Amino acid sequence: MMAFAGSKICVKTDKSYPCLALRDLSQHCILMDNNDVWVLTNNMDLVQKIKKEDYYIHYLDENDYSFFAHGNKTIVVNAENEIMATLDIFENLYKRGSKLFAVLKKSVIVVSLNDIP
Repeated sequence: MMAFAGSKICVKTDKSYPCLALRDLSQHCILMDNNDVWVLTNNMDLVQKIKKEDYYIHYLDENDYSFFAHGNKTIVVNAENEIMATLDIFENLYKRGSKLFAVLKKSVIVVSLNDIP
């Protein structure tokens, strides 16, 4: 099943993590069955194929930080788009107050957002 790639799929550039769907409104981003993203023109011409390992999923903003899933990691980026932390968690992750919780097999990992520099 294919779907339009939403506003949460981003690519990393030298200075930011722009959303694919908003970087060029004349193009359409389609999420394919294999999780690759195809960028198409209005005429359905293929402009670009982006592999899953080449894009980031923006899933949380907290204070001045943005959180991106990339593979099985979470990348924490500040307002200047500097990487402040890389966490070895992504799946089964949720936020409560100032803490992130992740469930990995039979363990619970707790990350205090206050500890991110």
